[in-house]
Amino acid sequence: MEEMNGQCNSVIDDNFEEVCPEKHVYETVYKTSYPSLQQEKMLKFVLVGEVLILVERLRLRQQQVLREQKDSGTNPGSTDSLGAPQIVLGAVFTEAEEARIENSPKPFCEGDKFFVPLQRLLAYPKVHHLRVDEERMRSLIAGSVQLSIDCSAVVDDLYKSWDYWFEDY
Repeated sequence: MEEMNGQCNSVIDDNFEEVCPEKHVYETVYKTSYPSLQQEKMLKFVLVGEVLILVERLRLRQQQVLREQKDSGTNPGSTDSLGAPQIVLGAVFTEAEEARIENSPKPFCEGDKFFVPLQRLLAYPKVHHLRVDEERMRSLIAGSVQLSIDCSAVVDDLYKSWDYWFEDY
């Protein structure tokens, strides 16, 4: 048997299949490499996507709270009634994640603009797991997302044209 193995290692010619019938020769047809979050471009793509999703969900929740406050006659400027984080995102968080979110600066409105502090976004698990700090996050999303003047928050319009489509019916 060892002679056979020796022949398999040393003999590569037309008789290869006869000498080593259990060995198969495969030809590479296609190669692929998967992107990694260590690549700056991919990290930016994922981070911007998560930020946009979070800001949109928080914005819609803020609109809902403002409508409820308007209907009930309470102070519409208050953001304390945004509710627990799991209500905001429809997700279930651990106690530690919930505490981290609750202890971060709250989103707020100024006129028709909605501001979400970067620290608040970094508190949410999907962004937190990307392991970026506030400064790096700021530099990665700066060209893709509108930031406040001091670059400490993401700015979005509180009301958008498509928000009213379903209210008209």
